[in-house]
Amino acid sequence: MIQKGAVRWKSKHWVYLSIALKGKYVGVEELGNGIRSVFYYNVFLGYFDDMNI
Repeated sequence: MIQKGAVRWKSKHWVYLSIALKGKYVGVEELGNGIRSVFYYNVFLGYFDDMNI
C-alpha cells in the first residue's frame, strides 16, 4: 500500500510514485535485470530500476 505517495521497497527504501495513489495498492512486475513495471489495476504507471535504489 502506498503511504504519502511512496511505496516501501525491500523493507528499507522508499520509491515515490504519486500522492494521488496514497492509500491504494499497486502491482509490481519484474521484467529482468532489476527493471520493474508498476501498475494500478490495468493502468501502466511506469518503470523503475531497483538496482539504483
